[in-house]
Amino acid sequence: RFENTEEGRAAYTAFLDSEDDPAAFFENKLQFIQDRFSFYNEDYRELTNSLAGISKSNGLEFGLVQFQDSDEIFGFVRYIVPNSNATSANIQRGDLFTGVDGQTLTIDNYIGLLFGDNDTYTLNMADFENGNIVPNEEEVTLTKEEGLAENPVFLSKSFTIAGENIGYIMYNQFTNEYDDDLYAAVQDLKSAGITNLVMDLRYNPG
Repeated sequence: RFENTEEGRAAYTAFLDSEDDPAAFFENKLQFIQDRFSFYNEDYRELTNSLAGISKSNGLEFGLVQFQDSDEIFGFVRYIVPNSNATSANIQRGDLFTGVDGQTLTIDNYIGLLFGDNDTYTLNMADFENGNIVPNEEEVTLTKEEGLAENPVFLSKSFTIAGENIGYIMYNQFTNEYDDDLYAAVQDLKSAGITNLVMDLRYNPG
């Protein structure tokens, strides 16, 4: 982004000085909606709980995508955390939403609407029709709950494919609190006689 020249270094310095507050610099200059790996926590307890798989959450794990040539964005459900508020709501993996509390999601408001202080919000759902994402009349209300513990071993099973016994584990976070669960899942698959193992880390933040 910045060339290793006098002008480039000057531009880089100006970029670093563009925000006085480090949090504002992160949110306004570094973070973008497709980046689920970068975050900061002002509360160290919240950070340590998060690293242990414990958070204040409604259990809805989702991604966000910006529409082409538009400031509007839509969300898609990756998965639902078991035993969470979302498990009792009418929502599932693959569902789409374009708004929150009647407001269309944009690159300017999605943080406040989805990650703000509002513990309860209502998603305005959408359908995929003829290659387009079209809002519908459905609404799903979710409430964040303190102390939601997510077992990162989300799914463990085996498949027989082309005569091979393939083990599969969907592992969503590296947390040592659940090492025994991961070990047990591997041992169960080993006992099932798998010859190959697939570790699905696509939703694992690292």
